Amino acid sequence: MFLINRFKEASLVKKKLENIEKADNLRFNKEKTEKVKAQSMKILKHQLNEKNALKMKIEAEYELMKKQRKTSFENLINKFKNRKFELELQQKQEKLLFENENILKASKIYYFFIYFLFF
Repeated sequence: MFLINRFKEASLVKKKLENIEKADNLRFNKEKTEKVKAQSMKILKHQLNEKNALKMKIEAEYELMKKQRKTSFENLINKFKNRKFELELQQKQEKLLFENENILKASKIYYFFIYFLFF
């Protein structure tokens, strides 16, 4: 009988030990899961911060590029307008010169005819 009681006690101790081990494993797994979740959230937050920083940097670079391109186009437009003005002015001057030459030729011809008509 003594042995049976001892086996019963050993069986109870074994069950308690199994229950304690099971509870300990559950607690360990729960802690491990929470730790992994916390670490994942930390990594996710870090990645989001990096993503936002890169996004802001890209937007700033894009705005700078747009501003530089706008300035470049404005400079090209100004150069074009200046060159157009110069060419128009040159054309007017050449036209005036040509007209003056024609007037001069016409006056020479006129004076030439007048000279031959009266002399």
